Amino acid sequence: MSRFRGWCRETGCSRPITHRGLCRKHYDYGRNHGLITLNSVLPPLERFLNRIENVSESGCWLWVGSLRGGYGILYAQGRRVSVHRYSYEWFVGPVPQGFLLDHLCRVRNCVNPDHLEPVTNRENVLRGIGPTAENARKTHCIRGHALTGENLYVNQGSRYCQACFRLRRQGRRSGRVAVTTA
Repeated sequence: MSRFRGWCRETGCSRPITHRGLCRKHYDYGRNHGLITLNSVLPPLERFLNRIENVSESGCWLWVGSLRGGYGILYAQGRRVSVHRYSYEWFVGPVPQGFLLDHLCRVRNCVNPDHLEPVTNRENVLRGIGPTAENARKTHCIRGHALTGENLYVNQGSRYCQACFRLRRQGRRSGRVAVTTA
């Protein structure tokens, strides 16, 4: 069975949408009488609203249209638009220059503007779950040494433990690797 996409936009009709915002009866009538052509499309906002599925328990508005990399896309004014950005700009306002939208709910196809926050690219990466974010959150090395103060060495944006570096150097000098924990 197909997913529910809303009700027919024809006044007084209570049938579910099947094509272009219309029920099957009104769509067929429009095609047969020349009211709907293959080139006629709904306005972008109407197409956007027809492709949202409300999930009440999480509060997410899930995009059920086209996806690219897990993020929804919509064609508006001849170009491809990210639907979470379209939603934010429609309901809240423009995204500040140099900012990205972060999904606070961590759901890529969510378009609820309450779940979107403008942040810098750096902040967006550090809020994530990738290796860069995981390493930035580390407070101790794998051997338990604190990554602070004199024990912290930073080279080209990467953080290293000085105590572990000294242990590796001692191990190389003696011909074996010295391993101790803090």
